[in-house]
Amino acid sequence: MGGKHKQAQRTKNNARPSSSGRSAQLLGNAAPTFVGFSAAKDGGFVPVLPGFTLTNFDDLDPNINPNFQMVLKKMNKKDSTTKLKVLMSALVNMEPRMGEAQIVALQEFAELIRNSEQEAVKAVLPFWPRLYCHLVVDVEHRVRESAHQAHRAVVLRAKRNIAPYLRQLAGPWFTSQYDTYPPAASAATQAFQDAFPPNKLIEAIVFCQEEIINYIHDNLIVQTAQTLSNPKTATEDEMEAKYQRVLVSSLQGYSLYLAKMPQDQLKMVYDINKKLVSSKKFWKYSKHTIPMKAPELLADETAHVCVSVFNNLDEADPTVLPTVWDAALHVLTTVQDCWSHVSAEKLVLPKLWNILRQGGQGNAATIFPNLMPLLSKIPVPVRGDTASFYTKFFSNMRQGYVRQ
Repeated sequence: MGGKHKQAQRTKNNARPSSSGRSAQLLGNAAPTFVGFSAAKDGGFVPVLPGFTLTNFDDLDPNINPNFQMVLKKMNKKDSTTKLKVLMSALVNMEPRMGEAQIVALQEFAELIRNSEQEAVKAVLPFWPRLYCHLVVDVEHRVRESAHQAHRAVVLRAKRNIAPYLRQLAGPWFTSQYDTYPPAASAATQAFQDAFPPNKLIEAIVFCQEEIINYIHDNLIVQTAQTLSNPKTATEDEMEAKYQRVLVSSLQGYSLYLAKMPQDQLKMVYDINKKLVSSKKFWKYSKHTIPMKAPELLADETAHVCVSVFNNLDEADPTVLPTVWDAALHVLTTVQDCWSHVSAEKLVLPKLWNILRQGGQGNAATIFPNLMPLLSKIPVPVRGDTASFYTKFFSNMRQGYVRQ
């Protein structure tokens, strides 16, 4: 990392270098001296570490991956910096799909972090972001959970020394709070809360918002099931499951971002957000509709918004349904000319009548509290004759009660 081989800081997708001073303020401490991050090819996050010598251990399981055997042997070394580096190297060089070995290595890494001096931890920080960002989208859910637990150990031990790397970590760390595996999501959230005091949380998101949005944009618009995984080592089902998981966490992460961001800060990155919401591919995710926390971003996309939301009004999936109805009420409240973009007679009301006839499709507890707010937003010109409209409404509702 030193001498003539020292390189300037680089980040993925040419993201601008982080301001370590501002980062450290968010962490509540002064900034450390920056340690450069060596550029490496994808899949090779850590350079070859010189000076490795084998220790004679005869009691290792011969079925363990050779790279991991090397790590276990090297764990006999007493120097904590060397131990941390060889563990990092092993995590990088392990063969794909070595889930159990990765979990064990991550657990050992986390324990070493907790028991090492800060200088030893600081020495491995330049290599951690890319490795972390790779592991937190692993196919194996326990690997993802272990990666977040190890990251929490890094956050708690490194303290202000992690400041220069916040922007490299921000995207995957932020969206992983919505990992579909709850223990992994919980571990990511806990690490986030440990890193930033409550009064600095919003500032931290603002500070890293470009990296967060660019990461979300890349996941939603650029990536596919094939590009997110290695087809040589993952099955079709695994690639698709990983892709769907990343989509869900990115959409949920974007919703959280919009909910947290002050309006003045959203305006500062208007173009980046606009690039996302104006993409045709974005509107194909209509079943994951995001409540309109920032309606000005969708000023030119109101037709897409209205059609996407109301086309899914009869969604029956209980995990998606609350978001759809929340989005519907947001649309009716926010989009002034909503009814000029959708046909109440052909699209909205037929779905509403069917929902009532089906007794809420098994989701009455979620749907029915939204009926009165919905009705209040249907103007007279749209619903037509009032008596006829409410006759149909209650007639369909009565059928639903009979069915139940």
